[in-house]
Amino acid sequence: MRDPEQGALSAVEWAIKKYGDKKSDNQIALGLNVDVEIVKQAREELGLHPQKGTESMKEFARRYLLEMSEPEKLEFIKQLDPDTVWEMAEGKAATTGELHISNEPQRIDITHHLLKVYGPNELAGVRTSTAEVLRVGESSQSTSGSDK
Repeated sequence: MRDPEQGALSAVEWAIKKYGDKKSDNQIALGLNVDVEIVKQAREELGLHPQKGTESMKEFARRYLLEMSEPEKLEFIKQLDPDTVWEMAEGKAATTGELHISNEPQRIDITHHLLKVYGPNELAGVRTSTAEVLRVGESSQSTSGSDK
């Protein structure tokens, strides 16, 4: 602590004593337009350490919002994105991170694609069996590939 013989407190020391338990070193430094290191050094010399808060930011925000008057709430909600307001009212959609895949086979008719690629003459009468369609398709690819 400062001896009375040393004179008056500096602005930094005064601010730390007055606001040290309510404001951070950065806030005090910004308010006095000085480097934060000067504030930290003065706080250390005075033996005053910053006091930690008694509630979390989440608790503080909850209390702050609960204590708002109706007009304050209206002004606050005007600043929010409409989607955020909707989520606040309805609750955020559940996200489990799970993906459900069905093992049921899907039948896909690709005949029209085969007709485009191989033509109706090549596939005539082959539509009865998948194996036959594939066999005809493979033989057509090998012959068309050799033409190139």
